Amino acid sequence: FKGRYSTTPTNLDGIVDSAAGATVFACGVQTHNSFLCLDGYGNPKGSILAAAKRQGKGTGIVVTKSVTDATPAAFSAHSLYRSWHEMISKQQTMRQINGEPMLDILFGGGRRYFERWGFFRNETMWDEYGWNKV
Repeated sequence: FKGRYSTTPTNLDGIVDSAAGATVFACGVQTHNSFLCLDGYGNPKGSILAAAKRQGKGTGIVVTKSVTDATPAAFSAHSLYRSWHEMISKQQTMRQINGEPMLDILFGGGRRYFERWGFFRNETMWDEYGWNKV
């Protein structure tokens, strides 16, 4: 795509990575490689999932890889580096919109990124943020 829905690669090869590419689809803004749901200056932008949640719609991410990988993360978290998996996992579980979790469903891999900060050991946190383990 060209115009509004294109990215400006920051590497010498001129190749857009999946973080920047997914940010274009999730947030509609150009950004640099490695940025997730941030514009080219590092400012957070709203995603299509956040907009859907604000309208009262159900939202979720279902993937066959880690839910913290660049493509799903661009729809559900803000990060300067796509490799900050623990921070991304915290945003995916703790981010709320209108007092409810932004994501109603989060299916996929990457359990280790949630275990490192104790998500599965803290049932009080599940209640606080509205999550159930399946």
